[in-house]
Amino acid sequence: STEDVANHTMGLILALNQKLPAHTKQIKAHIWQYEAVGSITRLGSQTLAILGFGRIGQAVAKRAKAFGMTVIAVDPYLPEAVALEQDVALVSLSEVFEKADIISLHLFAAADSPPLCDASFFSQLQRQPLFINVARGNLVDDVALVNALDIGKIRGAGLDVLASESPDLVKSPLIGRDNVILTPHAAFYSQESLAYLQLKTVENAVDIAKGAKHV
Repeated sequence: STEDVANHTMGLILALNQKLPAHTKQIKAHIWQYEAVGSITRLGSQTLAILGFGRIGQAVAKRAKAFGMTVIAVDPYLPEAVALEQDVALVSLSEVFEKADIISLHLFAAADSPPLCDASFFSQLQRQPLFINVARGNLVDDVALVNALDIGKIRGAGLDVLASESPDLVKSPLIGRDNVILTPHAAFYSQESLAYLQLKTVENAVDIAKGAKHV
């Protein structure tokens, strides 16, 4: 589902940057004014920081570059040459804090890993970036994220995952914000991805069965 997750990521970035939820709210209130949602910065003039530059991160970079964006990445396990082949600079987190207009997470996290994006992380952001997480919910401290939204350390968030896989959508402080888009862990989803998942499951089962026969 690499292609689907990368497309979902760009969908969140585009919708938030163009303030589509805010426009929709204005239209529902019978307000037909493009400036009613505030200023919008052209996507091609912004820097996207990708945290985790594996297959999905690289697929996102390819799409972002098609929009003219500058892309930087953080990945201590990736050879620098791989990033340079895609005209992406591998940088430190401190450079992300300084330069990122948009941050997108594509990291793996173990179930017991402490959140990478905590109060300290958000406090160091210098450019009020958009914040995207289609990776793992436990990468982010939800309380710190809400506070970052409230005080303007980030200008919006697109979240396909939260700390809980069964969040309380009635009481969640993320609900009802013009600058937040939530999706229900759906970034992987397409008819093609489901068909591929079913195919690979059967192929793996056959391989296991063949291996058992050889023992």
